[in-house]
Amino acid sequence: MENDAAPETVRPCAGRTGIVLSRQGRMARVQIRESRQCAACSCSTPQVRDHSPPTRILTVVNTVDAEVGRHVRIVDSSRAAVAAPAVLFGIPLLGMLCGALGAYWITPFPSEDLNALIGAAAGLAFGVAGARLTASSRFAGPEHSPQAVEILSDPKDSLP
Repeated sequence: MENDAAPETVRPCAGRTGIVLSRQGRMARVQIRESRQCAACSCSTPQVRDHSPPTRILTVVNTVDAEVGRHVRIVDSSRAAVAAPAVLFGIPLLGMLCGALGAYWITPFPSEDLNALIGAAAGLAFGVAGARLTASSRFAGPEHSPQAVEILSDPKDSLP
């Protein structure tokens, strides 16, 4: 039951496997083993740490209609993986450059360097706010979430 429409990416959750804990509509909560990359990832929430090994809970789109207790393979959305760097780095960088150049040309203070520095800081702040708004409005749907794309038959296949 593989779905070739969702290629794997290089994010920490990509290519992981886990056990479906619950389902709600098209979404499922999947328990995955925690790895070193999970500490920097915001796509999952930590579980109780006294388990051996530590686990995380990940909300995924259940494209294969897996039942609770089944082992599934998880891949990330290719759209989110391509667009995320542009939004998270491009918009703040563009804001910083526009702020620095705008303040340099407007020159409210006698020092050109001070104008550029204050403009860059203001532009960066507006760019970060713009990136957050863009990310929350454009990448909030299930098409940008990790997806369960395969039901694994053997529990040994569920090891990451």
